[in-house]
Amino acid sequence: MANAITEELSSLDVVHPDKFKGRVFDREKIHHIQANFYKGAPPQWLNFYLAEKNGMPFVKRDGYEKIKSLIETYQTRRTVTMVNLLHQPGSGGSTLAMQVLWDLQKDFWCTKLATNVVLDPNVIAKDVINLVTKQNNTKNRRKPALLLLDNADMLKDNLSKTLKKALFDELNEIDNSLPIIILNCVRKAEFTERDLNNTVFLNAKLNMEREMWEKEEFDQHHRSVMKQYENEHEKFHGFNIIYGDIDSAEYTANVCNVIVPPKIKRRPRKDQLFAILALVNKYAPGSDFLLDQCEKFLQKSPSIHRQPSFEEQMGQFSDLLIAYTNFETNTDYVCVAHPMIANKCVQLFRDHGLSMGEVTYLFLQNFCAKIASPSLMQTTKTMLTMREDRNGDKDQFSTLIQHISKGEGKIMCTRLMKEASTIFGDRPTFPQALARFYYLMVDKSLPIIEKDYINAEIWAREAIRRHPNNSFIMDTLAQVHKHHLLHYMRRKYCPSKALRLAFLAIKAFQEEEMAAEKEEGNEEVKDGTVNISPTFNFLGKLGYLQVALQGFVSDQNVNNDWCDVSTHKNIHEGLGFQLSRKIRKIMRNFEAEVNTRFEFFEKYLTYTKPDLKRDDPTFIREYADKCCEKYVGTPPRVLKMKFEDKEIEMLETDVTTLTDLQGFLLRQKTDHSPELYHLHLLQANKGQDLSNVVMKMRQAYNTMYEKFFRSRYLVPLYMKSTKGWQTLSELLLQPSKLEKGACNDPNETEGRTGPDHRDIEECLMRIQGRIERPIVLAFLEDTVIEVEPHNKEQVLRNGAISFYLGFNIKGPVAFNIKYEHSG
Repeated sequence: MANAITEELSSLDVVHPDKFKGRVFDREKIHHIQANFYKGAPPQWLNFYLAEKNGMPFVKRDGYEKIKSLIETYQTRRTVTMVNLLHQPGSGGSTLAMQVLWDLQKDFWCTKLATNVVLDPNVIAKDVINLVTKQNNTKNRRKPALLLLDNADMLKDNLSKTLKKALFDELNEIDNSLPIIILNCVRKAEFTERDLNNTVFLNAKLNMEREMWEKEEFDQHHRSVMKQYENEHEKFHGFNIIYGDIDSAEYTANVCNVIVPPKIKRRPRKDQLFAILALVNKYAPGSDFLLDQCEKFLQKSPSIHRQPSFEEQMGQFSDLLIAYTNFETNTDYVCVAHPMIANKCVQLFRDHGLSMGEVTYLFLQNFCAKIASPSLMQTTKTMLTMREDRNGDKDQFSTLIQHISKGEGKIMCTRLMKEASTIFGDRPTFPQALARFYYLMVDKSLPIIEKDYINAEIWAREAIRRHPNNSFIMDTLAQVHKHHLLHYMRRKYCPSKALRLAFLAIKAFQEEEMAAEKEEGNEEVKDGTVNISPTFNFLGKLGYLQVALQGFVSDQNVNNDWCDVSTHKNIHEGLGFQLSRKIRKIMRNFEAEVNTRFEFFEKYLTYTKPDLKRDDPTFIREYADKCCEKYVGTPPRVLKMKFEDKEIEMLETDVTTLTDLQGFLLRQKTDHSPELYHLHLLQANKGQDLSNVVMKMRQAYNTMYEKFFRSRYLVPLYMKSTKGWQTLSELLLQPSKLEKGACNDPNETEGRTGPDHRDIEECLMRIQGRIERPIVLAFLEDTVIEVEPHNKEQVLRNGAISFYLGFNIKGPVAFNIKYEHSG
């Protein structure tokens, strides 16, 4: 029955007790499959099945119990929740995640994404919902869904986030509450946050940080492996490195001693192939190669004679590689046994003078040029363009490009990115990265080499040609002109040329702004030809202000001329008179243009932030504020500036008091703007139709701001308290504290506490309401109004509730939802 339910779910690979029913494997086949896993092949459901069948189940790793406990807790929540597993390359994170699913398959519909499918969040969400709802037509006990995303964000940007939203939307469509838990397994080189309640961390330094109980289990399992595979276990590098009773660094060095100084010319094909495999597995962990591609690379020419096996052809390198079968697709692959081995081999190759740039070029020419498959494109993108995120700041370039640039120079980097741009001729990513490399690698302390900026412009325009009217792609061209201008104005050059560069940058940023205005959010797109983006691109507006502010960075003559023209002084004299009418027209409108962008950022940074836990970089507000001061006048000081109060722990909103808020709203209001209706509410007259005010507030928000704010977190501006309306700053409270004590489990008692401070809790007014999924209603002053839940995971079922009532720019928000007991 389980097979009948899951056979139509094209995007999912479902594991269930009957998955391998009827499959017969002979002893030799079982031995080979499990030996490959211990060598380092990626885990598959079959590995867990055979391990149990052989009486050698895998060790339940450190972190296993926490993940399992979180999942079992979330299964009562009848909504979409997420558990994160962050694991360093080679630490066994994927195996741990699949082990949890394997052990929970009787109580959950356990599934992961199928191999080689189009990663469309909407399709995946529909399949997950169908998987759960089809239980209505079976006699099986209703079970929640448990979905594993194994490093999915590396395959498609922000897949975990967009999929979670798609699942919420699907649940609302069927008007039902079903527990769906996402186990988001993410490979990360570095960990920064370690205090997240729903996150488990798995470190690669296994032998140094192993719990005693885990080590004992590994010791016992190791003895069983040695007994069953007595002639092979020394080559089980994947297992031995994770085992932890050895020094993994010393072990890796020993097994990699087959790397000897390579021949620079006429290197054997096996040496070339192994260098490629090691390089790719280091800089794009988790990548693998098709076995038949590797075999074709080894064969210089077709032969009618029997070819040696792949292992025989690879010679001394064969022990460091695994050729394995993916039983989901029945396809054979090759990979390096462990990321630590790949890292060590690449280090040795570099120490012996082998050019990593040449190895990368060899990979592009021999594995990508003839068959530019989606998986190879993604691997190449990871190697050449994927920038590491370190504490919220991204590296300028990918790790590989940084290493090659430092060791082999700029020319090799540009050669590689040009080659990738040619091979993947329809992709804008590679020419965009190449343009960035050209303008960012210029030494600003030296005189300008115009060729660098010309090349940057050429490749930026090529990226735009491949993906027209995409504002994020267009931003690269604008950045080229901006950096050219900044470089030029470091020295005393011709003022007219500086103004020409400034005009080019401003024009490019304006075109980027227009493209951003036309882009739609994912949820709004019906026409496949429309550019989509989950977030609004404000970089054009910011870049415009950065170029405008450049006229004031020094007292050089060129800047004085720029100042005169940009503020339309002496426009008919000297330099200004030489400018074309088009440029002078733009300059005359400069003050208004700057003010418009300042007002945008003032609202954008006050009403929203990237998400609940992160703030926007302070330099955005600094540019907007300083530019307004230079061109328009002293900006209003209604709000505290975050960058001026670095020593003060700021709350979730910049608004300090209700008076400040009302002053800000008054300045921003227009006819039929959401600010206007907020003022009506804050200055409420008894007898006004609150439901009508709230409805118009929401409609005005959708008209004015929805396109710009999209998926950003809307900051709560004020709350309903026993003293009336108050800002969060006045209450000394943050949204995260408001949610503490929320009763997420319908069966949970109300014995939990609310916010941290009793006096704050007493100031808040608890509002009565009701959930009629997916709608949340509030009963306020003899009026029923619709409110948004601050935490959708608290909307579990229909019923009477109570909550704290707050407002963001869109309208009313329900915090700390608790179900009321009937009777």
